[in-house]
Amino acid sequence: MTLSFRALSNALILLTTLCSLSAVTEAANAKRGIAYALDLAQNGDAGKVANTQISWAYDWQAFAIDSLPAGIELVPMQHDANGINDFQNTVKNLGAKVALGFNEPDVAAQAHLEPADAANLWKQGIQPLAGAGVRLGSPAVSSSPAPAGTAWLQAFLSACDGCTVDFIAIHWYGDGADNFIAYVQDVHNQFPNKNIWVTEFASTSTDPAAVQAFLDQTINWLDGQAFVERYSWFVYGRSATNGLISNLLDGSGNLNALGNAYVN
Repeated sequence: MTLSFRALSNALILLTTLCSLSAVTEAANAKRGIAYALDLAQNGDAGKVANTQISWAYDWQAFAIDSLPAGIELVPMQHDANGINDFQNTVKNLGAKVALGFNEPDVAAQAHLEPADAANLWKQGIQPLAGAGVRLGSPAVSSSPAPAGTAWLQAFLSACDGCTVDFIAIHWYGDGADNFIAYVQDVHNQFPNKNIWVTEFASTSTDPAAVQAFLDQTINWLDGQAFVERYSWFVYGRSATNGLISNLLDGSGNLNALGNAYVN
């Protein structure tokens, strides 16, 4: 009788543990990811997102993130023209099922490509992945006015005849959650048949309370939009760039208040 009771007790403990692990897994938000800048963080910092809402990550490149917890999907990116001929093999070696196109090709300081040139590079080094079952995200454009931003993207899509673009990737920086929401909605109106990934976004305010409020309002809205497939805040790092205070980690690599609000 004692052995049976112990066996039953152990079985109940095991069942409770499995249920707890299942609950942790189910807690991840299928949309929410991290934009992980290795030059703004330490490689080990990615471990802080274990058992959180984070379900995917990217690092603007096609590099593995050593400390990325199991179960979090790594999405490789072809940042610019450099290494385009190696991208297919890299994606396959990573076992990736999704890949991102060029990073801000409409911006001189980033990938800096004309739409026609980007289309030719896409056909050369990215399009073949579609035949291998990899979903492809568009070049991630800025929110700058024409000829940049979505105007650049429209020109790219026109030039890239026969190209596979499974979803639209965009960036946005500014002040005010309402402005962000209006922009994302406008992009959706321009590309109504494609889901959207917002792969960079942040408030440009220098007031921590305003940045926190912006984050809370925008991620709540993004989670509620069926056409928004994924998003990643800028930036999962110990500091941010261009005067932003939107970094999710402190100087020691721990989640700060903003980071805790985002990942949990």
